[in-house]
Amino acid sequence: MSDPHTSSPSTTTDRITGRLKQAAGKILGDDQLTAEGELHEERARATQEAARAGARADQSEREAELSAREAALIAEEQQLAAEAQAEARDARLDREEHERQASIAHEEAERTAAIDRNAATAAAAVAGDELAADVERVSAEAEAMALDENADAARARAEALRAAENTMGSEQR
Repeated sequence: MSDPHTSSPSTTTDRITGRLKQAAGKILGDDQLTAEGELHEERARATQEAARAGARADQSEREAELSAREAALIAEEQQLAAEAQAEARDARLDREEHERQASIAHEEAERTAAIDRNAATAAAAVAGDELAADVERVSAEAEAMALDENADAARARAEALRAAENTMGSEQR
């Protein structure tokens, strides 16, 4: 049974030739012809074995190439996975940085609003104090005017009394 992948026409020819020579050598009693037949068969077996070894080598080479391609694909997949992880990490870091910047801006806005509220409260307090001071000043001025008027009236009465006293005193004298 010859293997179609490892048999060649020359191997088949050597095998047939070897068997014919062996048969002829045995029939004729020619040991040299029998030996030649055995050599032809041996050469056919060696050629067939070499073809099988070549086929195994070719198969091993194909398997090695396939393994190398698989290893390259695995390496490429790992590289792609590493790149995807790096991109995801960069995106996460960018997002975190954006969130941090937004938080800082929000805190700054809150501080600014608090400062503005405090300034408005202080301004309102100052305005209230100024208004109270103005009211107190106007009240004090009104009181001073009333006191001045009372003092003027008292002086006028005192003068009228002196004048009346002087008039009475000159009449009494």
